[in-house]
This record gives sequence, C-alpha cells and structure tokens, in this order.
Amino acid sequence: MARAADPWLIPLCGTVGAVHGVPNPSSATPAVGVTSSPMARTLQFSYGGRSLACAIEKVDRGRLYGSRSLETLDSQGHPCSLATLAADGHTLIPMGGTAIGHLAPDGRWIDGEALTAVDADGAPLPRIPSSFDGPIPLAQTVAVDRLLEHSIRLTYALTPLEGPLDAELASALKSGAIFSFPFSWRGGVASDPAFLLRGEDGTVWLLIGDANRIRLVSLDQAARCGVEVEEEPLPGEAEADLDFRML
Repeated sequence: MARAADPWLIPLCGTVGAVHGVPNPSSATPAVGVTSSPMARTLQFSYGGRSLACAIEKVDRGRLYGSRSLETLDSQGHPCSLATLAADGHTLIPMGGTAIGHLAPDGRWIDGEALTAVDADGAPLPRIPSSFDGPIPLAQTVAVDRLLEHSIRLTYALTPLEGPLDAELASALKSGAIFSFPFSWRGGVASDPAFLLRGEDGTVWLLIGDANRIRLVSLDQAARCGVEVEEEPLPGEAEADLDFRML
C-alpha cells in the first residue's frame, strides 16, 4: 500500500480495500473522460413589466481550454481510490464516508434546519429567497468601474428560452448597460453581487463575484495647505547666520 503526498490520504487499491473491509471501487469507477453534465437551470428576469426566462450555463477554464484527469492504478491495473486515515492510525474511511454536523454543548446532534442565524445583538437575520424562486428585477444599472471593483469567481452564459431576447432589454444591453442585483443560489441570510451584461459577440453574461476590499498600508500623511514663500534676507543677515566654525 503506497502513501499519497498527503500523509492522511491513502489510495485503496484492489486487494488492499478488501483486506481492510473497504469494497473494491474498481467496478464502480467511471471511465476516464466520461462526465455527465447536469441539466441547465432557469432564471426568471423582469424588465419593463415583461418577464424573461433564461437558461444559465456555467463557463469555466475546463469548458474553454479542456481538462484532464489523473487515474492511479495498482500493479494489476485496477483503479485506486483515495481514503482518509483516521486519527487512531488504523481506521480507513472511504471517500464519501465523512460529513459535517452540528453538536450542542451537551453532545446532542442538531439538525441544520433547526439552526437560526442571528446578528451581534442576537436578533434573527432575515432570510433571502433563492434567485431561482422568482423573477429578478433588472432595475439598477452601474458603471463599468463598479464592475471592476469586484473579483468575478462565477461566469454563466444566458440563453433565452422563448425566442430572441426582449427588444428593449437587448437594446439596453447593446448600448453598454450593466445591470446589478443580489444573487443567492440556495437562499439563506447572505447574497452575492451579480452583474448582467452583453459581450461583443452578443452573448449575455451573468457574472457573480465578491467586492474587493483594498486597505492602505501606508501611514497617514498630513496635507500641507497653502504655498510657502521664502523671504529674501535683509542686508547683513546672511553674514550673521554664517558659522565660521564650519569652515
């Protein structure tokens, strides 16, 4: 059994998995390069009193430049699967065997749905619905400088589901309008800033990011107001200021 780069991760290969009670994953491992793409989700937008449904499709580096995967095989050519070595040093936890949970101070298990987010004063925070639950109003436009103040981490291409894009909205996007609105994938107590704009090829893009927080690291410097004017010395003052000890 060979150790991976991380000492807590151990590849389980054919016979090793059987010895430690972990089923051999070779029969359930999909072929390399075969992936299943989920069905595109739909967002509803409202603009000028009209509703528009668009399918969103994520665009990432793998979609643009392709991707590759590395498959580890044992000496017999069987695929290996990563497992976690527990803190006791001999228990192997297969992939998918761990999860995150919430425990009360007395050790009781607490369901996540029973938890309520509160602010610093202990008041419950208002919940935000998912952006997929209803139409998103396109009412606020921002300048491009506002968009550049964000680091974009998610990019989606939008495709209208009912024919071409609304003429009024298409005209606004073609003129360079950038619409801004809060976006929440699952709903909750927080949202992310999102922007809707048109590319040069006519594609409508949904960009989701985070506001950049730039902090100055230099010390504060007091500004000098006004202009200082040097007065010419009176006759005899220049000689009086000379220190002959410096000669």
